[in-house]
Parts: sequence; C-alpha cells; structure tokens
Amino acid sequence: MGTVAAIEKQIRAVEMFDVHFIHAESKRRLHAKMEGLPEYPYTTPAPSNMSANRWRRLRFDPIYPNFSVKVLMGNGSVSRGPERLYTIRRSYP
Repeated sequence: MGTVAAIEKQIRAVEMFDVHFIHAESKRRLHAKMEGLPEYPYTTPAPSNMSANRWRRLRFDPIYPNFSVKVLMGNGSVSRGPERLYTIRRSYP
C-alpha cells in the first residue's frame, strides 16, 4: 500500500505522463500524504494509440474504484480525454 504521491509517481514512471487523484464525490484532489492505496501493478506502458479515457477505464478504474483521475498534459493542463496517449506523452519535455 502506498500514498497518493507515491502512486502518482509510479504511474508517471510506467505510463510517462502525470496524473492527479481526485475524490469521486467531492471532485477535489486527494492529499499527497493519504495512505492505503494499492500499488500500481503495471510495469509496461499502455499502448500509445489508446485514449486517455480508455486508459482510465481499463487501467485506473479497476484498481482505484473509489477515485477518479485527471490525466495531465506536459504543460500541466488536464487532457480532454479522447487524446491518444502518444499525444499526451509527446507533450512532455
């Protein structure tokens, strides 16, 4: 089990983009020190032609069902959702 900050870093290391955990009900970002989240189990990135929305449904939601997530572009803005992961990943320096 890990903190929000640790899991966000794990996702960044594997998927090559940043995310923010969001509380499903309040729609607010979770505190970085919140503990008890399962580790991100993937060690290889999702296919580049997958959309951010599909990544959420297939990889994020099954592991973290009580939370939502914002996928971030390289400039810190939130992706719209239909963007392909290759577009998101290319936006990072």
